[in-house]
Amino acid sequence: MLDIRDLQRIQAIATHGNFTRAARVLGVTQPALTRSISAVEAMLRGPLFLRSRQGAEPTDMCRMILADAPSILERMEALQRNLSELRSGPGQEIAVASGPYPFETILLPAAIAFGREQPRIRLRMEIQPWPRAVAQLRAGLVEIALANTTSVVDLAGLSIEPLPAHPMLAAVRAGHPLLRLKRPELSQILAYPLVTTANLSANFSRMLTEARAEARARRPHPAFPAMMLEPMSAWLSVVRRSDAVAFVTAPALEEPGAQVEVLRFQSPVLRTSPAIMRLASRAGSRHAGQFIEALRAANAQARERAWSMFPWLDQR
Repeated sequence: MLDIRDLQRIQAIATHGNFTRAARVLGVTQPALTRSISAVEAMLRGPLFLRSRQGAEPTDMCRMILADAPSILERMEALQRNLSELRSGPGQEIAVASGPYPFETILLPAAIAFGREQPRIRLRMEIQPWPRAVAQLRAGLVEIALANTTSVVDLAGLSIEPLPAHPMLAAVRAGHPLLRLKRPELSQILAYPLVTTANLSANFSRMLTEARAEARARRPHPAFPAMMLEPMSAWLSVVRRSDAVAFVTAPALEEPGAQVEVLRFQSPVLRTSPAIMRLASRAGSRHAGQFIEALRAANAQARERAWSMFPWLDQR
């Protein structure tokens, strides 16, 4: 009966075209590889490769084995990885890079829920600009990135799962002049200092720029945006102490000390639409898969809270 090492050797020879290169990749000698394949051929009562000076050509029997070999090897690697995780103790880590909006909207709630279920797994989470989060993913520094796809130029080689969008809410301090308006327009809002991230999506940035032009007649704050910083909770700290405005997600408003008011304003463009990104070529660990499930659940819960907190929001 074929074992896993037999499949790995057969696949390596077929991939590299000859025994010498395959032996080098497998870390064995060429004579040892030849003997092992000859033993398999004797067991199967037929040749796996047609040898020649040009290399090794798979036979029909070999091609039949190769048709199933990748999926079998992938399942075995996953099984070994899961068994290793099960046997290992504390110290395992899942690294995640995220933009500012998903960091506080879904990443932190997901991390808290995951930590209750998997206390042995350490989570390392960083707030990064959208492109830098993806760059860290490509470099292998993190296993998961939460980023806005419209802000990332090169998506090749990535496995991308878009998440349902969250409405952005205009937060101001208690007693702010804008609260006197029943339904303020964006140009009226942008007459006041704007606090935001340095990495706005293209659509969001375009809309703000156009509305800013309309706000000129109202003598808006000269700097636009007035302040750019991370994280989102810091924006609310600025908003509480000034006439500044910040567009935030509903979960940020539930944090202790938020103490801000929300304007009755909504735009279909003012939404944050992050995606879960991973390297398509990298098989994820079982725990990473569980953490992604926690991210999906946190995203759904955050959206439900937004509609319950602000029933006037359009849910389309």
